[in-house]
Amino acid sequence: MPKDLDSTVQLTCGVLSSRTTRPTIIIVDAVNQMDDDPHAHNVSWLPRKLAPQVRAVLSMIDGTPQHRALTERQRKPQEVKVTALSKEDRQEIVTAMLDKYNKRLDQEQMNILLSKDSSDNPL
Repeated sequence: MPKDLDSTVQLTCGVLSSRTTRPTIIIVDAVNQMDDDPHAHNVSWLPRKLAPQVRAVLSMIDGTPQHRALTERQRKPQEVKVTALSKEDRQEIVTAMLDKYNKRLDQEQMNILLSKDSSDNPL
């Protein structure tokens, strides 16, 4: 195992860019909340070119140092913008989840839940 951050970054980049690495999917949420470290800000732990059998799914806020570092790379990442959920989408999600457990909300309860400030946040 690597003894320091630089060695860990080198090892990670080597593994993720190697054609001998088994098929891998890496999911990292809230990349913009990583430590206040140059490796985290410039996303140096993620190789500029992944091996063909390796995929990375990262979530972050637009305009953060990590987002800028990735979008300024020569090989641009494929971006999927996640927008706020509509009231109809939120209601459909709540209904589907409750249906799994044979539960329901009356209209007043549903309205209270959907009126919450953060209820449109898809994350």
